[in-house]
Amino acid sequence: MTTESEIPPADWHEVQPPAVLRTPKVREIKYIRPEEARRIISVLEGRNKLLVEILWNTGARVSEVLELTPSSVNFELGTITFKSLKKKRKLSPKAKQLKNQIRGVELALKEDPGSKILARKLKEARKKLATFNKEPPPPAYRTVPIKGELAGKIASYCMSNNVGPNERLFPISRIWVYKILQEAGERPV
Repeated sequence: MTTESEIPPADWHEVQPPAVLRTPKVREIKYIRPEEARRIISVLEGRNKLLVEILWNTGARVSEVLELTPSSVNFELGTITFKSLKKKRKLSPKAKQLKNQIRGVELALKEDPGSKILARKLKEARKKLATFNKEPPPPAYRTVPIKGELAGKIASYCMSNNVGPNERLFPISRIWVYKILQEAGERPV
């Protein structure tokens, strides 16, 4: 038996879910829907409009877009290459092997707590593992296709603003981008 609160409204197909995703670890990720992005882009102009168009069309992180230079864009192929700025610190195979060795020595040390040799081996292995953890991961790059229209807008922007091949397209901060988005979101169409 259904209750009145369980009956969907007459226009239930028009009801949109909240613009929030929850990850398996219950972390909330807020996102912008297509119609919201189109509205925000429509109220922006110049550099800010181009910035948001790149964000929307590539799905890149704000920090990745802010690091773009004209040399990151292949205008002939219609692609942008982003340097991934999210640091994924994965242990190397040698570090994983060392970590397993440490676990084994720790277990052996529990069986023989007075062993100076095992204690020394454990100390040396932990010291060696600490050097592995400090090594930064190699830079990762990904290439994203873009529409010819967007490539043309980027080229036009670079030429009209005299942006050199290795100069940042958008020399602003992430905070400034969030401010741009917030103000555009509040602006009437």
